[in-house]
Amino acid sequence: MKKGKLKRFCGTVGMISLLLCGCEKADMVSELDFDADILDNTEQGTSPLELQEVEKWVDEFIVSEGTENMSVSISSEVIIPEAEQMSVVEVQVEPMDQEFVTRWIEKLYGDQEVMGGVTEIPTFEMYTGIYNSLTYELSFDKGEEKTISFDIEDMYEVCPEEMQKLDDVSYVLGTRDKASGGKNTCTFSEEEAKTQAETFLRDLGWSEVVWENIVELEWLGFEQQEPISTYDGYLLEGYIGVDGMIFETFASTYQAMDGKDTVFKGKIELCINDHGILNLNIQEPVNIVEITKNVALLPIDTVKAIIRREINEHPEIYLSSSETTWFTELELNYIRVKDKNREDYYTYVPVWRLSYPVGTERKISNCPLIVNAMDGSIIYLEDTM
Repeated sequence: MKKGKLKRFCGTVGMISLLLCGCEKADMVSELDFDADILDNTEQGTSPLELQEVEKWVDEFIVSEGTENMSVSISSEVIIPEAEQMSVVEVQVEPMDQEFVTRWIEKLYGDQEVMGGVTEIPTFEMYTGIYNSLTYELSFDKGEEKTISFDIEDMYEVCPEEMQKLDDVSYVLGTRDKASGGKNTCTFSEEEAKTQAETFLRDLGWSEVVWENIVELEWLGFEQQEPISTYDGYLLEGYIGVDGMIFETFASTYQAMDGKDTVFKGKIELCINDHGILNLNIQEPVNIVEITKNVALLPIDTVKAIIRREINEHPEIYLSSSETTWFTELELNYIRVKDKNREDYYTYVPVWRLSYPVGTERKISNCPLIVNAMDGSIIYLEDTM
């Protein structure tokens, strides 16, 4: 097999694409050396809708590394998201500075006087105030894993009526087994819970949220040390995302596969019942700086050619120590790429991920092969951290 030359490069999908690889404009052409057969198909962009009927990718070839010949076998289902379009989303990890804290206090408590401030832990602040006629505690953990929490102060003000006389009443952040029966006493549905939660978050400046999980909220209390539970309200879990697709789970899974510690940026947990918002927890809050929607994607044949070239050029990264390396899944999704020029700025970009069966022994890394779906550049683990 003839070897080509494929390196990381930046495409020209608008100005924002310059952020995706952190490279300078002058480098855009010098690092690109495709054969003509790869570039022939890149004139027209494509969309997820046009890719829905793509057939399974079956391919085999031999890669040489020194005196060693290694077999590559691709038998990959092509997984396309149920989305009409793909986007590019630039975000900034919130600095959690005093301006940020003041903005949240004003949004939730208005101009009322609040109590609190920095606690005995220098990186932790808590402010008590009134929201919707109930007392809440708004806290900011500015430690290594930054979080915002907004919690009802007195559970007995918002718990189900039958729990009022019990001891140590609280809600349980767990999944209800629907088959176990028992009525949810909340008067609105899951869909209404989503609508109310999204309105609340939108007022706080969070408009791009995709819910991953919604479960009924279980309450637990004790009567003479005997546990009693009931269901009232909902627990919603979600992340920042766009077009119905969650960003962070895929990106962090990619990093975790290589043994990296990751923190879900923009993870949201929210509890709600007829009394309103009971709890909000945001892990590593981020601010969406810019969204570029409906970006053009490379044709699938071009992506396959890029993948074959990358494996051929860098077998030491992708191939296992066994005689044959199998690839079983090609998925279109998102990954987070860091901005190399600005700290705490990232861009979520559409990518193709070619991955292995679970348990495949690798020479160097457990990460899949990641291709920028817009410009064909290869995204490595260090680009995402």
